[in-house]
Amino acid sequence: MSGNANPSNTNTQYCIYDEPTCQYRYTKAWAGFLIEKMKIDEEYISLYNS
Repeated sequence: MSGNANPSNTNTQYCIYDEPTCQYRYTKAWAGFLIEKMKIDEEYISLYNS
């Protein structure tokens, strides 16, 4: 198994590790955070600048 030695060590406001499926579940708060960030032109453009 590779990856984080402690996958459940997340900011639970935004992300929760689901042990049975070994996957991360993202919260509505995370979606809201991303939506607000993408309203800022510089943030959006930075995704496409390397």
